[in-house]
This record gives sequence, structure tokens and C-alpha cells, in this order.
Amino acid sequence: MMTADRNAVKIQLILTKQRKTQESSSLQLTLVVKSGKYTLGVNQAIKAIRNGEAKLVILANNLPTLVSSQIEYLCMLAKCTVNKFPASSRELGIALGKPYNVGVMAITEAGDADLKTFE
Repeated sequence: MMTADRNAVKIQLILTKQRKTQESSSLQLTLVVKSGKYTLGVNQAIKAIRNGEAKLVILANNLPTLVSSQIEYLCMLAKCTVNKFPASSRELGIALGKPYNVGVMAITEAGDADLKTFE
């Protein structure tokens, strides 16, 4: 009986840590939107990666695997970091303050945001 209680507490701690990291990443994303430079969409992100402008690429978790693997491969070649947003493209769009779905976001200039929170 005691181990079940301990496991439940551990699961709650893990879930709260995940929520806190998602909230902090959402706050950093709003800072990027307000003070930095970014592009939205698969084609624009691929252009930014190929030109060497992208510093960080954020992928929604419901992006098709073919598209995400292609972007991850391009980022590996361009040596820029990739982060998978722990929510859907709808929630990524909401976190950015946009009224539409956002599957890929390429950050070219961070502005006031700290990009190290995404690593």
C-alpha cells in the first residue's frame, strides 16, 4: 500500500515538472515573439535553416514524421538546435499568440528571450 502512494507522489512530481518546463518555454516563446525575429511554417523554416539564419527550431509534437525528420536532418547539417514542443500545433500557435496552428517555428534572433531553456 505504501509503495502505491509513493509511486503516485512520484508521478505527480514528474507531471508538475513537465508543466513548469512547458510554462517557462511558453514564456520564452512570448518573449521571442515580442522582441526577437522568427519565421513560422515548414517552408520558411527550411529556408532559414539552409541560409544558416536559424538558431533554434521548434517542432510541434503532431508534425508528420517525414517533415520532422527532414527538418531534424537539415538542422543537424546546419548545426542548429531542434526542440520538440510538448504539445500540438494548435497549442504552439496559442503559445505564440497566433489564431492559427503553427507546426514549425524557426528562431533567427532571440531578442530578450533565453534560448538555453529549450536545450
